[in-house]
Amino acid sequence: MTAASIRGWDRKGAILIRFPDRPKIRGGASAALPAGLRALACAFVIIVSFYLKSNACPDARDIGFLQGLNRDREYSLAAFQAELYRRSADCPPQAEIDLELGKALYQLGGFARARTVLAPHLALPDPRYRRYYFESRLLEPDPRGPDSALAQLASAAMPEDERGMFTAAALFLKDDIAGARAAWPAQSGDAEGCPQSGKPRCYLDQGFKSPAAAAWLSLAPGAGYAYAGRSGDGLFAFTVVSLFYGVAAYYAHYGSPARAWTFAGFGAVFHASNVYGAQRAARESNKRRKLGFLMALHERLFR
Repeated sequence: MTAASIRGWDRKGAILIRFPDRPKIRGGASAALPAGLRALACAFVIIVSFYLKSNACPDARDIGFLQGLNRDREYSLAAFQAELYRRSADCPPQAEIDLELGKALYQLGGFARARTVLAPHLALPDPRYRRYYFESRLLEPDPRGPDSALAQLASAAMPEDERGMFTAAALFLKDDIAGARAAWPAQSGDAEGCPQSGKPRCYLDQGFKSPAAAAWLSLAPGAGYAYAGRSGDGLFAFTVVSLFYGVAAYYAHYGSPARAWTFAGFGAVFHASNVYGAQRAARESNKRRKLGFLMALHERLFR
């Protein structure tokens, strides 16, 4: 920026403001401020600097500034500043500005807006545009997201190994484990160190937990929870249900049917909730595996 621009934060958290033909001014007092106040100060200088250069177009230093905001995880500020750049009068569109805006929106959960910003640049050689685009498509909380991604992947210009990874991710989100494995064949080292390594292939090999199987196993109290990976809840369910049924059997044996039926009813209610809870635990386990797979895929694509 030619009028005034923030260069970012130094290692101590101080704001660096750069004016043309002037020495740098270091906001050293801000180093002692909380992160929230530093963000407000940064936003204030962003607005002031924008109005100071309202007739100038973004340059390489402005793009570097946006990259610094994204590196510092100041995604809201990066998105705000990038939108200001994109709305500058008489300035041609810049793919680099749209990339930084797309990255910030991706991190903020604005997946639909991120795709809109990145879509015009999918044909560029830089793979980050299409990677953020398709990840935003897969992360969209829409049941039709995987199907839309598969339709676009079929005609997208991209390397075959990358197409296979995204196709496998879309099929994985549709619970099609066999199709995902076929779309992305295993290579040497992909499953090395599983499951602790957290590689995408580890999630494909693990598969999903069946809610129906968890429900049937819960006929033995706690077994469904254990199947879903929640052994502590399974042990608690087994203890409580066994205690209620044991007390009911005790009163039935010693001639107190009213108390026996009361404790048996409590046991049956808790047992039924155990069946429902095991099903829910299996579904939550599958959701965590899907999210873990997408995070591992992101690390692989952008490492």
